[in-house]
Amino acid sequence: MADMMDAAEVWNQSYQLLLDQPLELTLREMACLSDIHATNIFGTMIVLTVSSESTRTVVEKKLHKALTSIFSQVTGQPMTYVVQIDPHILEQNEATPASPAAHTSPVNNTVTPSAAPERTAPVHHEQVSQHSSVPTPVADESPVPAAVQPDIVSSAMMDTPANTRDAVTHLNKNAIFDNFVPGESNQFAKSIAFATAERPGMEYNPLFIYGGSGLGKTHLLNAIGNQALLINPNLKVRYTNSEEFTNELVIALGNNASSRRAEMVEFNRRYRGVDILLVDDVQFIAGRDTTVEAFFNTFNELYEQGKQIVLASDVPPKNLKGLPDRLISRFSQGLPVSIDPPSHELRVAILRMKAKAQHIDIPMDVLNLIAEKVTENVRVLEGALTRISAMASLSNQTITKSLAEQTLKDFTNSTVEITPTNIISFVAQYYKLTFEDIVGSSRTKNVAAARQMAMYLSRELTSMSLVDIGATFGGRDHSTVMHACRKISSEMQEQQETYTAVTKLTNQLKQNRTFAE
Repeated sequence: MADMMDAAEVWNQSYQLLLDQPLELTLREMACLSDIHATNIFGTMIVLTVSSESTRTVVEKKLHKALTSIFSQVTGQPMTYVVQIDPHILEQNEATPASPAAHTSPVNNTVTPSAAPERTAPVHHEQVSQHSSVPTPVADESPVPAAVQPDIVSSAMMDTPANTRDAVTHLNKNAIFDNFVPGESNQFAKSIAFATAERPGMEYNPLFIYGGSGLGKTHLLNAIGNQALLINPNLKVRYTNSEEFTNELVIALGNNASSRRAEMVEFNRRYRGVDILLVDDVQFIAGRDTTVEAFFNTFNELYEQGKQIVLASDVPPKNLKGLPDRLISRFSQGLPVSIDPPSHELRVAILRMKAKAQHIDIPMDVLNLIAEKVTENVRVLEGALTRISAMASLSNQTITKSLAEQTLKDFTNSTVEITPTNIISFVAQYYKLTFEDIVGSSRTKNVAAARQMAMYLSRELTSMSLVDIGATFGGRDHSTVMHACRKISSEMQEQQETYTAVTKLTNQLKQNRTFAE
């Protein structure tokens, strides 16, 4: 349905639905709504343009859940969005009527939308690219066949030749216990996960795994499902994350009355007719009343039938915000287990396995250096190894501690939150393109190369899965993202230009500094 609607039409409908939401915004934040403009739609992604960083912050921090749900409802399919800043957008829309007035609630001092019947969303104009160079056709963005591509690659899992997402279970079939690197920080979680796979629904139900980004929670969820099916192939297993669960629910509820009942029956069959339900990023269902209610009912039905439920989150149950006490209580009634940041020894072990898988000859003193330098998470750890290997290859040197120190001198742990929007904006600026060029459909050589760079950096610098990254870049398939990551990683070993681009962009993003500063 989204292909038949332009960005303005989607936004006009979404804007009015947004105003019907119980938005807890200050007067200043409410005023930001008139600064939001939809300028393009690419597949399953809509581009929102705002004039300032403050408006973008409101959109991403205060409106994210509402917008994601509403866009999916309006278009009838799972949607995502990105936000770009263009200070001139107000000039393009200065003749547009203002958004409806808002009033302050005397009860909670938060802003609620006005009920004025004449409310309309701001009119949006398509932006014209500033670049008029003659496009060069390119065919190198075609992905490696999907059958050999991974969908979700856990940070704690080493590369494997055929990492595929099962069409029925949605499991990453190569995320197994054998390639999960154990250590003091995750051994208990691994042992409990293995026991759960052997006796689903018998001992640890629900199992709640929590820990920071990039520590292996997703890997363990998938490993449980794969191991359980290895023992009993007749089991019905389903892996999902909160966003996928929400989107499928929104689509089912968004159908007309005649088909809604059938869609909900199918939705319930998909999630309630399983023996093992594995739910990732469960913290993100908070604040979505309809989703919370559907999940609560699904949880209860499976639990009462003795079916196994495994949940993953970035925080323990007691620290979940925006969820009803009855649901948190059920999360806590099983066994919460944590995965902590890897110790120095575990980081070295992960690096050794990664180096062996990639046939990289690297001395122990260099592995120790990387493990000392990088402490954030496993994905960043692997990025440092790739950087050193690329530098050695480009300079035709063997890997030494001196080379590693030089390569990692600017490779710092970041305290800045890096988002896909930041990455796309920085990459567009670096390659002298527009935001729309990167997320759009153009396949010209320069645009395709920049898009692949942005996908690679999104994989390296955020906790997003390949599926989520693909959705951000105009609804592209996960195999396209994996192809981009492999291509950039390979080019780093052979082309100084690619290596330099990755290094400069990474440093600028971690410091949150534009190239003009």
